[in-house]
Amino acid sequence: MKLKISISILLLAVLTGCTDKKAATDSNFETALNHFVAHERRCIALEDSTFLTKPQPADAGLDLLVTAGMFTKTAAANDASGRPLFQYALTSKGKATRTEFVAMNGQPRVGYLCSGRLVIDKIYSFTEPADNQGVHQSQVTYATKLVDIPSWAQDPAFQKQYQFFEPVATRVAQGAKERQTMVLTSEGWKVQGDM
Repeated sequence: MKLKISISILLLAVLTGCTDKKAATDSNFETALNHFVAHERRCIALEDSTFLTKPQPADAGLDLLVTAGMFTKTAAANDASGRPLFQYALTSKGKATRTEFVAMNGQPRVGYLCSGRLVIDKIYSFTEPADNQGVHQSQVTYATKLVDIPSWAQDPAFQKQYQFFEPVATRVAQGAKERQTMVLTSEGWKVQGDM
């Protein structure tokens, strides 16, 4: 009888530990870190959107996006010097990839074409949670990976034109370790600064 009670208490303790959002576990840290990196995407700013409203000279970067099916390119009139101008327009594929953000200084919306997203690939380690000036904290070391990367963003010509895409992919491919300070809140673990 005592053995059954001991096993029941042990099983209850194990199950409680598995579902406790406040426990320092790989799973809880991964959930919090995934929330933190969920908005990290590789994006091309379309700040100067005049190319969407007025004919422009040919643009190598936009032409790559035309090849990728994100834009159409239609010949328009020539400029005063006789140089051909083109009208670029977002395709339905481009519109589906476009994300808009309102600039913090009250400027109009800025459009972005975004590709891929970061997720947590592995939790390497975490420090034993400890109090730091009344806050329960742990240092978590982890790696991320890029997922949902369309073929157009993996094209070497595209990565050469938009070079900021490549370093993230290289860093992730090399398994670069990252570290964040995690803070225990009433809702569970969160990345410090993401509360």
